[in-house]
Amino acid sequence: MPLSPPLLISASRRTDIPAFYGEWFRDRLNAGWCETANPFSGEVFRVSLAPRDVLGWVFWSRNYVPFLGVLADLHARGQRFLCHFTITGYPAAFDPRTLPAEEAIRTACRLAEEFGPDVVQWRYDPILLSSDTPPSWHRENFHQLAARLEGGVRRCIFSFPTMYKKTIRNLEAMAAQHSVRVWSRVAGDFAKEDLAALAGELAAIATGHGIEMHSCCGDQWANPEAGIAKARCVDWPLLRRLTPGAGGIEVPRKPSRKGCGCYQSVDIGAYNTCGHGCAYCYAVEDAERAQRRSQTHSPGSPRL
Repeated sequence: MPLSPPLLISASRRTDIPAFYGEWFRDRLNAGWCETANPFSGEVFRVSLAPRDVLGWVFWSRNYVPFLGVLADLHARGQRFLCHFTITGYPAAFDPRTLPAEEAIRTACRLAEEFGPDVVQWRYDPILLSSDTPPSWHRENFHQLAARLEGGVRRCIFSFPTMYKKTIRNLEAMAAQHSVRVWSRVAGDFAKEDLAALAGELAAIATGHGIEMHSCCGDQWANPEAGIAKARCVDWPLLRRLTPGAGGIEVPRKPSRKGCGCYQSVDIGAYNTCGHGCAYCYAVEDAERAQRRSQTHSPGSPRL
């Protein structure tokens, strides 16, 4: 069943296509279409990837190094995109297989230099509080990252983690293995006011480095007085501004969950396929199984 173009394509909230599936993505671009499955119903949709049918691309990744050539090709053919780039600098226990922060920062600055600073959407999320990453750690860590990213990015999107059952299970396994205690409101480690204060402190740091702070799916943290706006991760107004000839095209809002500010898009990724192994990931049930799937995936498949 086809979806009606033209479309914004999200690639992808469900996995890291730029880091692990660049060959597959290029193959599907050449084919002009791909398939994607509804993760809840299992219904399969055919999605046109022909340039005339794609309004713009929204990519999500922790490692754009393997994908730089693909982005250059898209840009050369006049297609515009946003690159959500998660850079947190967490200890290895939290992020065992992600790009080191310094290399990620160099890559983000390269993306901004080649495609413009509005393209790079720095994600500092989720902000996970623990015995190894208390608020003081986040303030210092965020300051160092923001200082290095100054001039290369104009926006930082943050969130606090949503504790799904699989997230809690994976965090508990990580905590037991590495002797880390993950903080929680239920245990009385912090209150809502503490999170608001931390968000405001990070926003002040970001502002000092010329970076706007945006809250993803957290309207309670959005506070213009503190310099925090509501995030629109699939941001059609921004993409429209970057895309020649798109001035009169309208795309409706279509939130993916409570508090979401996104515009309508179709996601072409699949859950349980990201190989980074982040302990707090919402998109992976079992990190080892997901890594094996990323290593055995067939680039010739019409869908992930």
